[in-house]
Amino acid sequence: MPGAAKKIGALVVGEKKDDIGALCGIYRGGDQPQPGDEKKRWEKWFHVFGKPDGLELRLLPVAKVDVAVVLPDGSLLTGYSVHFPAPFHPTGMRESAYRRLNELRAGLPADRSVFAAGDFNTTAVEDRDKAKLDRWVRPYWTVAHDVGCDDCPGTSYYARRDDWSFLDMILWSPGTGSSEETTWNLRADSVQMANRGPGQTRPDGTPWRFEMPAGSGVSDHWPMVAGIEIE
Repeated sequence: MPGAAKKIGALVVGEKKDDIGALCGIYRGGDQPQPGDEKKRWEKWFHVFGKPDGLELRLLPVAKVDVAVVLPDGSLLTGYSVHFPAPFHPTGMRESAYRRLNELRAGLPADRSVFAAGDFNTTAVEDRDKAKLDRWVRPYWTVAHDVGCDDCPGTSYYARRDDWSFLDMILWSPGTGSSEETTWNLRADSVQMANRGPGQTRPDGTPWRFEMPAGSGVSDHWPMVAGIEIE
């Protein structure tokens, strides 16, 4: 139907005016939600659960939850939770999301430590063919599984190609203090998979997708965890 929005990303929730606290959706091409579709749906959701003060419904090119945390030394840490468009969507959509994420990081004070984590949906094949991480990530961020988790195969397994991908990543960008100041950095020995829970792994050693009606499995993705330390 011409002009109708086709939902292909995360849910549209909205964004606070101060750019803190948001999730977004990405729509195919230039289509936008028509009056009464997605906005009406979420207005109903807010009616049931309560609409946070200062929240406006708005589309963004990258899903994010932006949270500022006070670290033990009193400095601030900002975190972004992301969910990029799925691999079967055009690669340009994920590039747009990476671009937006980098813009958000660039808009923060230089002395602010920042992490981004979630499902980036960048397959090993796409990264190899399009140099995604070398172009859009490594110039700006430290990739957690680059510095640790040496024996980790990936967070998601694609049986048709018999290959693994780090669809889920933790990215780190330390604050840039003066030489006299301490800096928070990733602990390489802390980077690991959180995949030891019951039902997370199949007998063949791959992630166990949640399956109905049996109710077996947990997810077709394994989470990653990492710690930071002050230096």
